[in-house]
Amino acid sequence: MFDSLPVDICASFSVTKNTVSGVFTPEVGDTEGRTIAGYTWSFPGGSPSSSTAKYPPTVYYADPTKKYDVILSVSTSNGCSYTIHRKAFVSPFLTPAFQTECAAGFQVNVDLTDSNKSSWGFNFPNGTLTPTCQTCTIPPFILSYAVGGSYSGGVTYKYKNGLGCNIQVNYPFFVKAIGPRAGFTSTDNQICKSTDTVHFKNMSDTTNATNVKYTWYIFDSTDTKLLGSNNMVGPTSDYDALYEPGILGQFGVSLVATSLNGCRDSINKSQFITDPALPSPDFYVTAPAFYCAPAIATFINTTKNSGSASSYIWNFGDGTSLRVSDSSSVSHVYHHFNKAHYIVSLTAFTPRGCSQTLVKVNTINISGPVPMFTMDKRTGCDSLIVHFTDSSNNVRKFIFLYGDSSTPDTVSLAAHRYMLNNPNTDSIYFYPTLISLDDSFCPAFFKDTIKIYRICTSGIGSKDNNQFNFSVYPNPFSSSATVKYDLTKPSKITLSLFDLAGRQVETIINENQAPGAYQFDINAEKYRLIPGIYIMKFMENGYVVNRRLVKF
Repeated sequence: MFDSLPVDICASFSVTKNTVSGVFTPEVGDTEGRTIAGYTWSFPGGSPSSSTAKYPPTVYYADPTKKYDVILSVSTSNGCSYTIHRKAFVSPFLTPAFQTECAAGFQVNVDLTDSNKSSWGFNFPNGTLTPTCQTCTIPPFILSYAVGGSYSGGVTYKYKNGLGCNIQVNYPFFVKAIGPRAGFTSTDNQICKSTDTVHFKNMSDTTNATNVKYTWYIFDSTDTKLLGSNNMVGPTSDYDALYEPGILGQFGVSLVATSLNGCRDSINKSQFITDPALPSPDFYVTAPAFYCAPAIATFINTTKNSGSASSYIWNFGDGTSLRVSDSSSVSHVYHHFNKAHYIVSLTAFTPRGCSQTLVKVNTINISGPVPMFTMDKRTGCDSLIVHFTDSSNNVRKFIFLYGDSSTPDTVSLAAHRYMLNNPNTDSIYFYPTLISLDDSFCPAFFKDTIKIYRICTSGIGSKDNNQFNFSVYPNPFSSSATVKYDLTKPSKITLSLFDLAGRQVETIINENQAPGAYQFDINAEKYRLIPGIYIMKFMENGYVVNRRLVKF
């Protein structure tokens, strides 16, 4: 009758440059009722070299480069003994160990003296293992590290002809990895035009490396054709580099780093330089029409290719703008009621600064009351008759004050006679005013000026020199307004524009003029006039006339 008892050896090793320490434990299979009487361990070349304890003390081996057998005999109470002899059980488990290697990659192998070793497991913190071939499942492997440094390592395995014991091996210090590890980046690798320059920032790791040299290469969009002078960008000693493609397109970039100690690494980024599709700005407003301000408008950004946009600028058409970092909707408050239409634009920017702009005319329409009137005369002699013409927009109810204590009018703007009833003055001003009564939230009025003289002596007048002949049309205006007047004698003329806060916007005329008829244009673009109300101040030899001018 054949008698057997399965026996195996389990172990955990710690390997340093000068010693191997092992902790051994026995593994015994089914005893079929037999009692284990004792254990006998033999550790040739180890210290201690033997033990009769079930769990022997830690065994030390002085030379990690050598191989050592381990023998275990298990005896039973019936006098039988069962022995397992593992040849080269202690060996240089991992190679190379305690060496200086290139971080970019080196070959790692294990001791395969015994072909029964299987179920390999590797532990290389911060390292990456790559098979040496597509179908390779056992060592050797290629081990690499992202940066240089000192790293630990470890391996586990089993014996196919054993009881499944794990053999665990730990290297507190396994290898010293040295650079370089090539790497680079760029913040301007998206080009908008052929003359753009791309700047490369070298991010290579050079830990433990000395005298590293660099070479930059540019490839076409297929990553096959080398571009640039001598197929490279700049001398090999350049740390950072720059490149001007000269044409729009996509280009690959490669960086090769080589150290004096022979370590070499390269990195290739396919189509790293790009000319991405520019964002195509578009938007709509949820409520484009308002009667009265302040009005809150919400704009919805519907830009196409918005993924390539890094920021946007909204121009709301009322002299204000807003920069935002994403395509979220924005809201804006329009505070001025006396403007019928606003032109709104949206500009989309790429990280490189490329931009496209969409302009929408009459995007916002605030139709609230805009009282306005014109007069056929603004100055003249006593008992002057002035005819008024109503040019208001969206005024449903109003009151018209003639400015001379006469009865206000709520029906029409009738012709009116202005009298100089004060014997103690030679001239007097009147301020006819049109007030909208449509909405208490839209207080709107328009006021103009009339001046009459007891004796007409002004150099500004009609052709018979008795009335003031000064006109501006159209008013309101969009792009240009025409000013006309007559001079009957040499005069010092000054014409200036002020905003409603009293700030001077522009001096248009400041000169001496001879008698005659004059005409000139007020160009909104030339004088940088934004939509709003302005006061036109006309001065002739000290005589002042103010007119309200509306730009829409």
